[in-house]
Amino acid sequence: MKTRILNFAISIAVIIILILVLVIYYCLSGQPLNYENEGIIQGDNDTNSLVVYFTRAKAINHDDNVNSDSHASVQVENNQIEGNTEIMAKMIQEKTDSDLYAITVDKSYRSPFLATSLRAWVEKQFNMHPELTNLPDDIDKYDVIYIGFPIWWYQEPMAVDTFLESYNFDSKTIIPFCTSTSSSIEQSMTSIQNICPQATVLEGLRLQQANETEIDQWLQNINPGN
Repeated sequence: MKTRILNFAISIAVIIILILVLVIYYCLSGQPLNYENEGIIQGDNDTNSLVVYFTRAKAINHDDNVNSDSHASVQVENNQIEGNTEIMAKMIQEKTDSDLYAITVDKSYRSPFLATSLRAWVEKQFNMHPELTNLPDDIDKYDVIYIGFPIWWYQEPMAVDTFLESYNFDSKTIIPFCTSTSSSIEQSMTSIQNICPQATVLEGLRLQQANETEIDQWLQNINPGN
């Protein structure tokens, strides 16, 4: 009797493990992203500052039925799909006369939020760096880098780490900003400082959604010298 129960328990455990492996494989095996990265978008003026951002809206492949109700981090404005972080990034770019760059991954995240979340967790736990598309050859001309992202598992997504590890940020000023409903930006600021130890990391800004008044106040407080 005990042997039968043990064999049954082992069979159940094997089935559960197989299901978990299949689920993780599904989440990690994204398709080629159907968003074409435009590279650095030049602002109106010659500038030494760059706004870089990663947003889930540009990391998943959208179907025709996407809307802000089905994707909390996505907004649809004038038939254009934009993430909350992207909206915030564009506000900052406009107010600082900076150039603009979107971080995009080679393989898309799965559209269901739970699948995105699971992949983000696996990447963070196993220090997996997703490959990025159309990285700038260099960012040497920029002294100030604003970098924005949603908070995934209490920190910046691994795609942001891939970007940060692709360049030399010595003597540059990095200014983080993020969107999150509850998590703070402090862990991300520490992580960014660890990745770029010779950079100056200024006080970051966390918002649930882009808020022009709060962005104006934050920019005034940090006074990065733009």
